[in-house]
Amino acid sequence: MKRVAALLILVFVGCAGPSEAPFIEVRGWGTMREVLREGDTRGRVPLVAVVEDHTWGVGALEGLEGEITIVDGEVSIAQVVDGELVLRGLRKRDEASLLVLAEVSAWHEDSLPQVRGLRDLETVLEDRVRLAGLDPGLTPVPVHVEGTFERLSLHVLDGSCPVARPDGPPPWRWEGGGARGGLVGVYAEGQGGVMTHHGQRLHLHAVVVDPDGRVLSGHVDDVALGEGSSLFLPAPDGAPVQGGLRVETGP
Repeated sequence: MKRVAALLILVFVGCAGPSEAPFIEVRGWGTMREVLREGDTRGRVPLVAVVEDHTWGVGALEGLEGEITIVDGEVSIAQVVDGELVLRGLRKRDEASLLVLAEVSAWHEDSLPQVRGLRDLETVLEDRVRLAGLDPGLTPVPVHVEGTFERLSLHVLDGSCPVARPDGPPPWRWEGGGARGGLVGVYAEGQGGVMTHHGQRLHLHAVVVDPDGRVLSGHVDDVALGEGSSLFLPAPDGAPVQGGLRVETGP
């Protein structure tokens, strides 16, 4: 059996009172640097061993054979088959080479202003997470966003990262407007090359329905949102669960 190596376990309690503070545990296996840049794509953790009812997360399969998106315990795997996107559910033997997980049972919902791009969303989150009593410099903060996307750019790796293997199979890519659904991921400061790409503070995946009714999923390269989309951040323990995007996938 392959070695299962946890990169880190971070626990954060917000600055509100003990009965009101969100309790966040973020776990990671592998880093962006070693998996995507250095090409160490071995399996590090079986998904069935770490996904629970209220797990949220993003990652990549062993061998970079697909993108992993986890929404409230529901696992969606996006893969490229003969140049086309295929979505499926969890299989017992699925292992992640790169994975970031959080257990969140309750969310606080807020509305977003107009977001013109991924950098703009990072700037909005920089303020919102601190207003929520969270410190992204201490631990990454799980986030999800729901709405209709004015512009969305996605990719799904096909067994190779262009950084480590420029001559390998290119990723599947999609860009368009009018898709509706959700983004799932983590906002973190000081995690470039670890949980986020260098120079970025967000690692996001999307699960959306495009204007033609197709369900799409993958790593988010860029995004633009109209005013009034919903932002969800971890809520104090015991608060009602709000939001929660679920997408049906095949076996």
